[in-house]
Amino acid sequence: CTCYVIDITDINSSDLSDLLPYCSEKVITQSKKFYFKKDGLRKLVGHLLSLSLFPLSSKKDWAIHDETGRPFIHSTKTYHSFNISHDGDAVLVGHIETPNVYCTLGCDVMDLSKASSDERILSHTSFILTKAEQAFVNQSSDSLLAFMKIWTIKEAYVKAVSWGMTIPLNSLEVRFLDNQLSCVLRDNKKLSSQWVFHQSIIADSFIVAVAVGPLMDAHPNWIKAISAPLTTTPPDSYHKTIRLQKLT
Repeated sequence: CTCYVIDITDINSSDLSDLLPYCSEKVITQSKKFYFKKDGLRKLVGHLLSLSLFPLSSKKDWAIHDETGRPFIHSTKTYHSFNISHDGDAVLVGHIETPNVYCTLGCDVMDLSKASSDERILSHTSFILTKAEQAFVNQSSDSLLAFMKIWTIKEAYVKAVSWGMTIPLNSLEVRFLDNQLSCVLRDNKKLSSQWVFHQSIIADSFIVAVAVGPLMDAHPNWIKAISAPLTTTPPDSYHKTIRLQKLT
């Protein structure tokens, strides 16, 4: 699994004009609807980065699932699971290629500088944190960072299973041991050992979380959309280090 992070601070829409012919018309239309131009730029950069990862015969091979809004590739010989996230000046694409096994991947990125300037971010945590997590955040020497660690892991998992906000974030619990991610629980039950989570802070600016797990845990409509068979066998790559690459 590889995650690519781009800092778009110095990128503007005109820089992408030559690449627009390669883009999905649907994504271009969506990017123009944002009130803030920066939001549309994030959309385009994430789309272009995901396109660069796959040997597509046509840009029509890249599609968006109508119900979940999640992009997917539906005509490659090798199954690819990928996910896009963006926040502030960060755009993240996570990608895993598994020739014989179907899995699902979710990722999340948050701009720490943006979060640190928002005084309200820690005042509305009840719908995100469990009581144990709230205690962990309160006891942390850096409560904002502790909260962001928990939040990004939860977001990555919810995106991986494609259930959206039908899964209350406070029904998940992220536990740490010696300040390292220990396990994730859902409705007080530990997730399958086939789930793997990774988290990193890049350049003291962005916090990235990745969740990879068995496709059978994902929303049935998502499984149907990508026409994937189910398997209970995790790919070996689950248990290898998730690589993070920052692009400039």
